[in-house]
Amino acid sequence: MKNRAPSLAMPPAGVLGITAVIWVAHLFLGLGLPNTAPVVSAPFSWEVLAILFAVATSAVIHVHFRQESESFDLFDIPVVVGLMLFSPKELWMAQLLGTFAAVAIVRRQPPIKVIFNVGLLGLQTTITAHLFHLAVTLPEASNPAVWGPLFIAIIFGSILNVSFIVAVVSIIEGRLDENSLLHVFTYGGVVTLTNTGLGLIAAVLVTEEIALVLPLVIPVTALFLAYRAYGAERDQRARLEMLYRSTRSLSALGERKDAIERLLYEASEMFRATSVEFLLVADRTGRTRRSGILNGEITEVLDTIDDGSVEIVMDARPDDPQLVHENDGSPWGRYLRDRNIGAAMVSKVGNDANDAGVLIVGDRKGDVATFGPEDLRMMGTIVNHLGIAIERERLSESVKQLRRLEASLLVQARSDPLTGLLNRSGFEDLIDGLADDDPMAVAFIDLDDFKVVNDTYGHEAGDRVLIAVAEHIRAVIRDGDAVARLGGDEFAILFRETEQPAKTLPRLLAEVTKPITIGIDLSVVVGASIGLATGSPKESAPQTVRNADIAMFTAKAVGKNTYQIFTEDLVPLDRRPNIDHELRAAVDSDSFALFYQPIVDLASGTTVGFESLLRWRNESQGLLLPADFLRDAQDTGAIVPIEQWAIQRAATDLRHLDATQQPLPGGTDLFVTLNISADHLCRHSAVETLLGRIAIAGLDPSRMMLELSETELMKGSADLSRTLQALRNLGFSVAIDDFGSGDASLGVIKRNNVDAVKIARSVVAGLSGGERPYLMAMIELARNLDLRLIAEGVETEEQREQLIDAGITLGQGYLFARPLPINELLAGAPPVAKERRQIS
Repeated sequence: MKNRAPSLAMPPAGVLGITAVIWVAHLFLGLGLPNTAPVVSAPFSWEVLAILFAVATSAVIHVHFRQESESFDLFDIPVVVGLMLFSPKELWMAQLLGTFAAVAIVRRQPPIKVIFNVGLLGLQTTITAHLFHLAVTLPEASNPAVWGPLFIAIIFGSILNVSFIVAVVSIIEGRLDENSLLHVFTYGGVVTLTNTGLGLIAAVLVTEEIALVLPLVIPVTALFLAYRAYGAERDQRARLEMLYRSTRSLSALGERKDAIERLLYEASEMFRATSVEFLLVADRTGRTRRSGILNGEITEVLDTIDDGSVEIVMDARPDDPQLVHENDGSPWGRYLRDRNIGAAMVSKVGNDANDAGVLIVGDRKGDVATFGPEDLRMMGTIVNHLGIAIERERLSESVKQLRRLEASLLVQARSDPLTGLLNRSGFEDLIDGLADDDPMAVAFIDLDDFKVVNDTYGHEAGDRVLIAVAEHIRAVIRDGDAVARLGGDEFAILFRETEQPAKTLPRLLAEVTKPITIGIDLSVVVGASIGLATGSPKESAPQTVRNADIAMFTAKAVGKNTYQIFTEDLVPLDRRPNIDHELRAAVDSDSFALFYQPIVDLASGTTVGFESLLRWRNESQGLLLPADFLRDAQDTGAIVPIEQWAIQRAATDLRHLDATQQPLPGGTDLFVTLNISADHLCRHSAVETLLGRIAIAGLDPSRMMLELSETELMKGSADLSRTLQALRNLGFSVAIDDFGSGDASLGVIKRNNVDAVKIARSVVAGLSGGERPYLMAMIELARNLDLRLIAEGVETEEQREQLIDAGITLGQGYLFARPLPINELLAGAPPVAKERRQIS
């Protein structure tokens, strides 16, 4: 016999109606049963038969299907015995008494289930008896002629039983599971036939000699154990299938919300649980989010909650799955009582370092069982997979954030933060993307004597001039053309045609040289030297760019504030033919000097290091800044001896500065930064040469930070990466200079093992405007890659406070000190700048 135990704690109206129909039919048919005695009566009373019914109905094996349980028992055996050896009314009374004792006393089912199951089994018994006695007036167990009607009546009664139960379960679950229905009828039929055969054998043996029934106990017991083994095996297989499906779903984790919904459904089905809750504490926000399912319906997914009891149980969550009850004196007991949950399995998910949570699986559906050791082991597997999935999703999200950050940095790095134009990197990308036969022309614009504006009126005035010039250039070009600020006071235009640009030059020069307001009743006029080159099928885009550069320098050489169109008879003009000799002679005559600007702790103002800035004391032109000679030094190769001199001098000066400084907190030493070129580092024996230079001064390499520009790192070769790694192995540290003004990517930073990032002055200057998100993105990148951050160009107290708020600890700029030669530093020059001068 098969009996299904539907969940009837709060039955729908339809179930109550079916139960009423069952009892009306049951009583009507039961009262109409005949009291005909069989040919051979049992040698025991109907009360003994009632005991057999109680035993057969109590010995139940539960096999679970989705949310409900299938109950297999030996009910058909005493039914067959009763049909053969007792009158129908005695059979009915024995069945009522026995099944009531089994379901109400032994199995302790809820009252509504007792009423439903006793009534349904009674209806099955009475219908079976009526059918059987319609065909057989005087049953005799040993007469084969009655066996056929017996089997037909028993099977019909079993089908009736299953049909009513399927109807009730369909009403409760709101659906009809065809696969489960097929299994119920198939397996129920096999069980019914088997039980009927054993019951018939028992009845025949009783008619011969009751003692002969005793050996039948062995096959009946074996059958019961076989039912139990099947139930355990099928239940285990179902668990494994659900576990496989659940872990496969978690391994395909997509959006966290969708994944958690799948988890709730899978756990509810796997454990046949009334409720499942997943509490998650996000490490970044500290907020608790709850997801839940109740009776198969999602109630919430990642909803933020503010519940004191939740915080308490989160602190009490066990490392391994544990079964808790509502009457426990622990925080879990109170938590379950508040949610009307009788028993639940709970376990921690994740770890305390990252997203951590707890999974709560509450109240097994039905009344046939609660959670057991196998469920706890299964839950342990689920929470392990869930923890791994959440960690993988968290790492995946971190990677996505880094990639979004990298993409944001790449977009912003191709733009000039001051003017909004393309920067050099963005302009070069445009040029590189052109085909050789694309129509194009390039104009280079260099502002004449822009340094005078900076020196006279300060950087803010200079910035206003650059912004105004950018707007004037935009007013001239047409849609489809591109404007870039290459750096400093240099601009470039990419024209997408060849005819119109030359006609545009007079207007372009007039626009650029218009008066520019830089203050109240104060305006300036800057000149410009413009060079234009038009592309041709014979020349590549990069060659056209070089031709525009030649034309621009030609315009500057012939008197400035004019323009020049490139022609074939123009040759590159050496601005100073003897520059290589002059530069190398300056090294030998010690005409170069290093000026030092302190790098300070932004909060305390304590000096922690210095940036060394190269100057050239030229006999005819006075003190020259790097912008005046570095390009020539790189073109001629003189940069190598210049930088070798600079690194030895910086090391020597730092040793002298040690004697004048108070000890730093924590016993750390002052450090010095020095700009160095990639060409120098890629030369043979560069590492040995640099190490030897600072060894002469007796300085530890760990106190020397080498600065390279974003552009040089981007274009750097594998040789450069190897050299930088070798220097780092010796103790040197490596920094990216002017970060935020170029196009450094995550790959470049990682490939060159950069230790520090120096944030460009243009980014710091734009903090009050739209640069703060860019700065925060840079800070997030630096933190993820464990990079040291140093802000350049800090000129106001407002900027210092903004940098501190953003989490940056080190900075340099005119707010703290102007660059000074070593003799003034050693003499104790005042640390705060009294005036501002161009220092780049």
